[in-house]
Amino acid sequence: MSEMVERVARAIFKNFQETQDNHLRKDTWEQRPDLTPYHMAAARAAIAAMREPTEEMAKSTGYSGLAMRIVWQGMIDKVLAG
Repeated sequence: MSEMVERVARAIFKNFQETQDNHLRKDTWEQRPDLTPYHMAAARAAIAAMREPTEEMAKSTGYSGLAMRIVWQGMIDKVLAG
């Protein structure tokens, strides 16, 4: 399991608890292993959606668009492969 995927999954879990009026709000990540696969899948989808950087992101790095894309996509691919 990728450390970054789990970090994002935990953030999704926490956000859901904080923003939804549901019976799970008091549960911790550790108390709900049954939900882990759903949050991990949501995290992987969110990270994959970021694989293609925006032009604004590319311009803000100071690197050429192609170089930045190669590095950025390599990092995203590594996270998703882990």
